[in-house]
Amino acid sequence: MLGGVTLQRVDNHKHLGLWFDSKLTWSFHIEQVCTKASKRVNMMMPLKYKLQRSVLETIYNAYIRPVLEYADVILDSCSEQLKTDLENVQIRAAQIVTGAKRHTSHTLLYKETGWTTLRTRREIHKLVLLQQITHNIAPQYLTQILPRPSITRTTRQTNKHLLGQFQCRLEVFKRSFFPSAINSWNHALSEKDRQIANKTTFKRNIRTRMENKPLTDIQRLVYFTGERKTQIVLSQMRMDFCDLNGQLYNKLCVASPLCTCGDHIESPLHFFMSCRNYSAQRTLFLMSIHSTFGNVQIPALEHILHGDPNMSLELNAKLCHLIHSFVKNTNRFK
Repeated sequence: MLGGVTLQRVDNHKHLGLWFDSKLTWSFHIEQVCTKASKRVNMMMPLKYKLQRSVLETIYNAYIRPVLEYADVILDSCSEQLKTDLENVQIRAAQIVTGAKRHTSHTLLYKETGWTTLRTRREIHKLVLLQQITHNIAPQYLTQILPRPSITRTTRQTNKHLLGQFQCRLEVFKRSFFPSAINSWNHALSEKDRQIANKTTFKRNIRTRMENKPLTDIQRLVYFTGERKTQIVLSQMRMDFCDLNGQLYNKLCVASPLCTCGDHIESPLHFFMSCRNYSAQRTLFLMSIHSTFGNVQIPALEHILHGDPNMSLELNAKLCHLIHSFVKNTNRFK
């Protein structure tokens, strides 16, 4: 009863963008979130070869990731399976952005994009919110919940910036915002971090330490430059799963790793450096390099795939153009 009116019993109720169910779990809400985000990811699929990688990445960051991360500091108390469901949506988006094949290593996929897992981003968001609470920047209805440290005596080793913890009888409460965030605050942060009062500085510090290493300017140039289909081929090479027999064999997709030119395994190194099938294209490639950079050797495979940090962005752009021309002229990837 509420105000003399009998309330209707429902299985789910939406409030401020969050779906609450009668069992007080996040199953229904995350199911709705994954469905909504997946529809937007599906809309990216027809654009996979039509739009540049930078545009596809912008679409994901602007229109899909915010859906996955709405109220994520609260949702992080959900089950491991639900966390995996959320992560899988981001994985699918990353596969479209990079052109990666299914079953590509998630570790290599995150390295290729420079993205951070949603799990880690939620942890950062919780710590940032807790930092505001501890420094009385957040609303009072949050700051008054925070327990105080249970220190019985003061010593020189006592850390006054540690937070008191709740007594958690149930695992579901232990995973909720305050207990889990306080645990990370007390054990994952340094004393210096806990003392930072400025939100921007605090966020920058923990992001630098917890997030994946972002792509460098040279990597972004190399990864995002050129014709989209050739972009995807090189991206797949970096993630060890392209149409070369050596990488397909490692994924159990073909019976032999050998190249059609003879007895050599068809790897990216073999493709660029020595395969007899593309001798004419390689000669043209070397002539173009010599005319552009002088009498130098063919670049190392690391520089072909990731760019040369010892060269300027302008020179890397020229090298990238020559590499794309070589890959396209071989007609190996269709």
